[in-house]
Parts: sequence; C-alpha cells; structure tokens
Amino acid sequence: MRKQIYIIGGGVSGLVSACYLKKKGYDVTIIEKNNVSGGRLFEFKEEGFHFNNGPSWYWMKDIFEEVFLDIGISKQEMYWLIKLDPQYKIVFPDKDMIIPGEYSEIRKLFPINERSKLDSFVKESKNKYQISRKYFLRYKNLSIFEYFNWETLFNIFSFNFHLSYRDYCKKFTDNKYLQTLLEWPALFIGSSPKSVSAMYSILSYSMLAEGTYLPAKGMIEIVNLLENHSKKLGVNIKLNESLIDYKIKNNKIINIITDKNIYQDIEDIICSCDYNFNESLLPDNYKTYPNKYWQKLELCPSCILIHLGLNKKLPTKDFHVLFFDNNLDHHLNCIYDQKKLPSEPLFYLNISSKLSLTAPYDCENLFILIPTGPGMIINQKDIEEAYKYVINKLETYYKIKLKDNIIKKKIFKNQDFSSRFNAYQSNAYGLTCHPLQTAFLKPRIMSRYINNLYYCGQLTNPGPGLPPCLLSGIVTSKYLIQNKGQSNRFKIGESLTLILSIFIRTFSFFTTLKVFIKEILYIFFNYLI
Repeated sequence: MRKQIYIIGGGVSGLVSACYLKKKGYDVTIIEKNNVSGGRLFEFKEEGFHFNNGPSWYWMKDIFEEVFLDIGISKQEMYWLIKLDPQYKIVFPDKDMIIPGEYSEIRKLFPINERSKLDSFVKESKNKYQISRKYFLRYKNLSIFEYFNWETLFNIFSFNFHLSYRDYCKKFTDNKYLQTLLEWPALFIGSSPKSVSAMYSILSYSMLAEGTYLPAKGMIEIVNLLENHSKKLGVNIKLNESLIDYKIKNNKIINIITDKNIYQDIEDIICSCDYNFNESLLPDNYKTYPNKYWQKLELCPSCILIHLGLNKKLPTKDFHVLFFDNNLDHHLNCIYDQKKLPSEPLFYLNISSKLSLTAPYDCENLFILIPTGPGMIINQKDIEEAYKYVINKLETYYKIKLKDNIIKKKIFKNQDFSSRFNAYQSNAYGLTCHPLQTAFLKPRIMSRYINNLYYCGQLTNPGPGLPPCLLSGIVTSKYLIQNKGQSNRFKIGESLTLILSIFIRTFSFFTTLKVFIKEILYIFFNYLI
C-alpha cells in the first residue's frame, strides 16, 4: 500500500499544506474533527442567515494571492475582492473616526505638521513588510543560525525590536485618537500594544497603505476556494473524525488512532490542529516542550462571539465598527490580570449583511466580538451582563430598538473554543507576538523527537492571523519535502535553539536542565551509537 501524508486538522493552514503536497505528487488525507473544514473560519446557516464565526478582516491581500498561486490556483479561479471605502469606524467616548479607504485621504486625518511623520511611519513599516515577506516570514525558525546571514544582519536594526508597538507609534503623533488608529492592529497579534514589538507595525502599514478588503461573498470564500481546490487535486478529506492517540516506534509515528479508524499507511504527519493538544497525546519522552513551557507562554485573547439576526435594517452603512469608547488598557488589565470581564467591555461590530448576502431580504446580520482572557471560565451570568451592555450600547448609538427585532441569537464563548478546536487555554487566535516568543522562540514546525511529525498553524511560525497561517502551510510543507532522507542528521543549532527557547520562556534552571539532559540522551542514542 502506498504511504500517505496525513494532516490533522482542516483549518486554512492544513488545507494549504494538503494542496501544496498533493500538487507535488504526494497522497494526502486530512482528518478533521468537525463537520466542516476551515478551522476557526467557518459559517453556519439558520433560516436564511449565514453567520460567519471566524476572522472578518482581510489585510495583506498579496500574501493570499501568492499562497494561492503557490498551490496551483490561477488568478482567474480566485474570488472577487471588494476594497472597502471607508474601511471602518472607531467609536471614541467623545467622537467617531471614520477611516477612509485611500491613504491620501487618511493623511488628511492628521494635522498638517504630522503628515510627513505619518509618511515616515508608512515608509519604515513598508520596508519591514517587504523584508519580512521576502525573508523572515519564510524562515523555518528551527535554529537561531538561520538568522546568521547578510540579509538579516543588514536589516535587523530597521525593525525596532527594542521598542513596543505603542512607544513606536508615539514617535509619529501626539494625538491620542491618531495613536489609537496606528496601534490598535496590535490587538490582532497580542494582548496589548504595550507588550508587542514595533516590528509588527507591518499590520498598520497594510491597513493604511493597502486598505481593507472583503471577498464579494464573504470571508467563507477563502475556505470554499481552498476546499474546492483540494478536492479537485484529489485530497481526501475526512470530516467528523477526532484524533485520539498515536502509536510510536523508533521515533516515528506508525499508527494514527481516531474515534473511527486506525491508520497504518503513514509516511508523515502535519499537525494543523492545536499544538498543545497534539503534544498532550504524546508520551513525555516524545514531547518537544515540557508543561512548564506551555504554562509560561503568553496567549492572544479568547472572546465571546455574539451572532444576531434582525428582522429589520439598521439605519447605517457601517460595516466594521470598533467600539473603543472605554479605556483599552483597563479592558486588557481586567481580562489578563484580574481574569474577569470589565463591566463596560470594549467590542467590535461587523454588520456583514451590509456588503454580503448573509441575511434574508430586509433583515440584518450582526457579528459582535468581545475580547476575553485566555483560560477564563465565563459563567452564564457574566455573558448575559456583557450581552445586555452591548445591546444597550448599540440601541443608544444607532437610536433604534433592537431587543424586539432579534429573531436569531447565537453565542460562542471561551469554552467553545476549547471544545470545538481543542484550543489551548481557549485561545482564539494563537500566541501573542511578544519579543520572547517570536521567530525561533515560537514552538517548532517539526517535532524534536519524532521524525515524521510536523506542525503548522497559529501556534507556530510565522504566527497568528490568516496571512501567516496560510504561509505556515507552505513553509512547513516545503520543509517536509526538503527534510526527506535527512531526519537522522544531527543539527546542533536546533538543539541549542530548543534549549534556549525553553530557558527564555520558563526562566527555570531545573526545567532547562531536564531538557538539556533529554537532548544529550537523544543525541547519544540516535546519532552516536
């Protein structure tokens, strides 16, 4: 029987991996625990409403196109994109800020004496983006020595690693509203602009200079395109099948055990599901990372997602709206440090039916996101209080009665991320891009102690968000192909990098010593005898 490459999890990174490997001639099977592929980017339908439960922002469109071309999707097959103008609205306590779709118009939001500073911000961030796309986002990050090259050393100081996202933005404006405009995208990749490195101003660059887009039929088109292409190539997708265990022999997985099958014809495995969940299935001697490492990682927020179907239209053209009318730092302090929801939470509103056919005629489809802390257990009372606050806020803001017009209501909470996605600490979109868990300090794209186990997705490199996850599928698949026949080579850089990353995150001599001893024994028994 011809051996297969199995991909655990049918999220976007898993679908990309499957398409890339199938295009290269491998037999590929995806095993997905849920009834649809797409991972966090999925939709459900009820009585004419199409509720999108995943990401709703479309930035860095050139990365999407590049990945699609890499896996064999032609430009003619790609979906049609709408460029939003305005892009979105920010609601402050005392004013609203509408963000235009063109950079020339965004400049006009800034005082005349600060427009040249904004140009400098965009120029610097564009340089970071171009270098990242060409080099850093494509590194395997298995060894610190990957960064010992002229391209990296020449450009390293232009990335402002020493500054936080917030401090970097302060260099370009003193206006608190404009500073929020520049720094809020850090929320996509971290807990706060105060703790995310300034190197990630590439997010703000994409929004300011390139704009915000939307697939004409909604974000689900991304999944539909990838899934249809994978089926066209001949990828086998098994839905409603959960991973239970592995059988391991001589540092290789020889059996995948699910709730429905035992797979034996295994060549390699790419884990696109939750990294920590997959490691939890392995015996301790095969785990790459000790438990203390996972406990010390800083995770992106989880969230409460509220889906509402209204039987009337809202009197607005708004599509993306950020309700920042309370203090952002206070909200983040509550959910991360105090492990509770603030009484007046910040939230994001997406009225998807304004631009896509996601609701019946003369109805409205609302998607509301309230950031919560990873690992928080939120009781029903707190959820209802947050829900009431949001509804009252929307009624006041739009001057309309909502309660009597809600005909569909669905709430997806912290615990649902754990049950549906096996998400570690119920995280919604991965690890924060904290300086101490960036690049080679993130979890590896290949198991250290199992020679045919690889990883892709939001908990490994390049990081959280749709564009990085798409790239992750490409980077890991390319390395799998490149690594064939080389798995028994001893690579000292990888060993040193693993020990360094565990020490930096745990700051525990005892934990690091155990990993060091484990490495010595692994090297001795696998390379020296």
